[in-house]
Amino acid sequence: MTFDLYEQEEVQVLLEHEVRQGEKGKDGAFRVTDTSTVEAVLGDVKKYIGFYEDSGLPMINHRGILKLLHWMGGELLEPKLEDRPRGQDNNKGYAYLVTIEFPDGEKSFAGGEADDINTNIAYASGKYKQNQALIRGINKAFLRSRYVNLIDVFSEEEAEEFKNVATQRIIESYKEKEREWVLRFKEKEMKYKKMIQGMLPYLALPESHDSYPHVKLRDILFEYEDLDTAKQIMDDEEHPVLSFAMKQLSREFKTHKEEIAVEEALNESPLDVDQHASELEE
Repeated sequence: MTFDLYEQEEVQVLLEHEVRQGEKGKDGAFRVTDTSTVEAVLGDVKKYIGFYEDSGLPMINHRGILKLLHWMGGELLEPKLEDRPRGQDNNKGYAYLVTIEFPDGEKSFAGGEADDINTNIAYASGKYKQNQALIRGINKAFLRSRYVNLIDVFSEEEAEEFKNVATQRIIESYKEKEREWVLRFKEKEMKYKKMIQGMLPYLALPESHDSYPHVKLRDILFEYEDLDTAKQIMDDEEHPVLSFAMKQLSREFKTHKEEIAVEEALNESPLDVDQHASELEE
């Protein structure tokens, strides 16, 4: 990395870039709880920030990205290994699809690849290339997210891909493959959500549940109106299907209660008019 930090306008823009912490309230709305700058969060920026002269853009290394990710409250979800070496094929490379979830609910997807062409270390071990692919995916998912909004910044590991001239010829094919991964992942996620949606009327708590053994999730809200138990189920990370289903049902329940409130308000006016009319007749 080249450390000519304070003379480069682009690097100054990066250092002064605002980052934020936040959380979702009970109403589901995201609220910012704290703000800072990249420079303030990183501290000794020379450990993390550089300038990629070939592109004229600032760089940040993986350690710096992890430090910012931790401060901002982002969560790295389980990476998916999409491709790996198979005999003499695949350029002896690895490919990961990485997902980062941010406090406002955004999920940022990105692909990371490392092979013989885009890895600078000659005859790099398979383990090194696998790690590089994962790191590149993490870095891109972080920097390209709406929540972070640093689309004009490269990671040091990402810039390594561009240093090899041969890589320039395949960057576009990488981007196309990355788009295909993201679309395929989103299609799978949509199918999963639709499957659970169809199961909502039938899903029930296990027999081991203290308060509602074998009771359907829908009944907890629509019959018992036990909002505390519903919240516990939504926050239960050990049972993701039940958690997701209860979140869906809670939205339906909220809409249901709102419709009842509107109906009651509409029915109240005619009753008041009849009452006043009978009083006038007397």
